[in-house]
Amino acid sequence: MSKRIFLYPDRDAIQWQWLRSDATGQTEQGQTSAQALSELDVTGCHIIMVLPGCDVRHVLIDIPGNKRALLAAAPFMIEEQLSQPLEQYHIACSAPTQQHAHCYAVLNTSMQRWLEPLAHAAIEPQWVIADYQLLTAIQQEPAIIWQQGEHVLYADDQTQCAVSEAALPLVLARTGAKELVYYHAPDRTPVAIPNVEATAQTASLLELAAKQWLPKSTLTNLLQGRYKQQGALENLWSGLRWPMVAAIALVMVVLGGLIVDNMMLKRQSEALAQAQTEIYRATFPNARRIVNPVSQMRAQLKQVTSNEGENLLLQWLNQGAKALGQADIELLNFRYTANALRIQIQAPDYRRVEQLSEELTAAGLEIQLGTLVKNGSRVSGLVTISGGQSAQR
Repeated sequence: MSKRIFLYPDRDAIQWQWLRSDATGQTEQGQTSAQALSELDVTGCHIIMVLPGCDVRHVLIDIPGNKRALLAAAPFMIEEQLSQPLEQYHIACSAPTQQHAHCYAVLNTSMQRWLEPLAHAAIEPQWVIADYQLLTAIQQEPAIIWQQGEHVLYADDQTQCAVSEAALPLVLARTGAKELVYYHAPDRTPVAIPNVEATAQTASLLELAAKQWLPKSTLTNLLQGRYKQQGALENLWSGLRWPMVAAIALVMVVLGGLIVDNMMLKRQSEALAQAQTEIYRATFPNARRIVNPVSQMRAQLKQVTSNEGENLLLQWLNQGAKALGQADIELLNFRYTANALRIQIQAPDYRRVEQLSEELTAAGLEIQLGTLVKNGSRVSGLVTISGGQSAQR
């Protein structure tokens, strides 16, 4: 299919950027609202939805021997790096290569928020990707930075993310990238990075991606699992709705929503329970009795890692005491397992969380920030400490 249309919603799925390209490379683009999506001409187009990367978590996992069967346990491998319970996430994985696989985690509530306007407009995407994934389609470089809008996108062969401008130096320090290509929009002031020259790029991210769209070789489609199956159901409904709408429109308005929602929730619940059981059985084929696959998988993984490394809890708490003990930082709870300390914190605003991250890093700790959530006048989130240098004496 030579014609493509890229759809790029904001985090609330209210405003949508779009770009259409044809076989000759000609493009047209614009912006529309969620209510006006049905007015877009998508006839004969390959549809790609690009999600805000700040709501999609990327994790690189080890897959010994590139064994696809191990991908079944991927959700449990990345569980410790998620800020919400595992059951609330949709997780998609790439095919394993070079002993690794790329995993992408996004809350089901977010996926449904972005897909629902398309369903109402009878638009079915063939691809769903995070915006930072497009960087690998633009230029095959060791590491690439794209600064446009509120976030900075970063991608290399192991790390992909969307972060604030203030957090970019922390990402570069963690990845240790030495060769960088840095693009920024003309209206954005680039972040100062030693020995790296930023280049102003007048073309948008969608424009450059449309010219070099090679999804099969570089990208992971997030339309997997329940969302891949949802497309087939929408196709069936798309073929039937126009002959039926004149006869049953009034009935569907009153009852259709409740019936469809209840049936979908029931199917999703049953499918999730069955998938959890199958994942556990495939990972541990000698298991005799499977009662609660999630709890049993956690117990198995905890047993595997229980003897690795030494307990660094007291050392980490000592190194981070000054930063975590400040009056405007509230510690809600913490948990220490498998050589990782996870602390749920509350701070006055996003900038204060970034300052806390910098202070903990300066104290010699290796940290990761989970998804930040605005709760009234404060911001809460998960800080994970997974390593650090010995405290200075």
